[in-house]
Amino acid sequence: MCRGPSESHRKYLRLCVGIWGFATGFLFLAALLFFNTPDALAHRGGKAIPKIQIQSVPVDPQGGLTHEITVTIVDADSGAPVSGANVTVEAEMTVPHEMKTLPLLLSERDSLGVYIGTLRYPMPAEWTLRAIVEGEKVQQATAETLVSVKLTSKATPSSSTEQRETSPGSGRASVVVRGSLSTSDARPVSLLVLHSIFAIAWAASTLLLALGAGRATSQWFSPQARRRILERGSAVRKTAFAAGVLLVMTGVANGFYAAPFRLSPTPSSIREGMGYPFGSLYLLILAGKIIVLAALVRLNWIPALPKGESSEFSRLHSAARVALAADLVLFPLLLVLITLLRYVHVLVHVSLAVQ
Repeated sequence: MCRGPSESHRKYLRLCVGIWGFATGFLFLAALLFFNTPDALAHRGGKAIPKIQIQSVPVDPQGGLTHEITVTIVDADSGAPVSGANVTVEAEMTVPHEMKTLPLLLSERDSLGVYIGTLRYPMPAEWTLRAIVEGEKVQQATAETLVSVKLTSKATPSSSTEQRETSPGSGRASVVVRGSLSTSDARPVSLLVLHSIFAIAWAASTLLLALGAGRATSQWFSPQARRRILERGSAVRKTAFAAGVLLVMTGVANGFYAAPFRLSPTPSSIREGMGYPFGSLYLLILAGKIIVLAALVRLNWIPALPKGESSEFSRLHSAARVALAADLVLFPLLLVLITLLRYVHVLVHVSLAVQ
């Protein structure tokens, strides 16, 4: 289609190069956004992203430097206990001077996902208690909480014996997750890559149909090229239809495997999704993306040119004018919504991990 020495063929060649450049740039942007998502999809079908709670409680109810350390780990996605992890804790202080304890390996108790050990703080101070979580089934992560160990006197004035009291550190911990993609992540990654490829193929073929039918833009093509683009059953039309169907199919599959929470088009699933941090915003942006995509499909419908018809394409110009005007607005809007969806996706995972 893009061969030949004529000026129309050269213009068509430049158009093809432009469309290919747009498609390549879009794929590069999608890949950049995805691979800069910090382990947002790593746990889907793979390792769990841990949600960690730390407690440091004195062994003696009256107080003391010896504490029982309890670390509770659940999967940020499913809430299920994470068993079989390697959990170590260490304490560090900076005031009145720097001091750090040796790492202590915790043991998992009967209650799955609960790891317990005994740690003696060297002195009363403000300590940062750090838990390090590793294992084959969990993403490597660290969590920190503050433990205040104080010395106070007993209430009886005549007594010179001192009583050590502590403020246990517990509850929400600051979690940092480290890890890398593994073979178990092949399915969600493949779905996202295929979804992007089908989106590019659909957008490029749809735009080519609109340009071939436009009153001004159709002059960029030779009459033979325009006919090959716009005829019923043309390769461009078949590509647009097939890519559109596959785009929808991979989009639905992403809702099950790549969304930050289990997603299906049912009222109960939507209500459950709205209960997640940033879940309502995620669903709102997703709905906007679906609406814009549906509008693009409808507004880019260009009537087929019957084979053998000696028409000057005049009846196609009005549909192309609407399609090109819609593309100018809706395609950039769709890119913005895709970017926002990936950003909120990360926010959901981070919020779940630190709760």
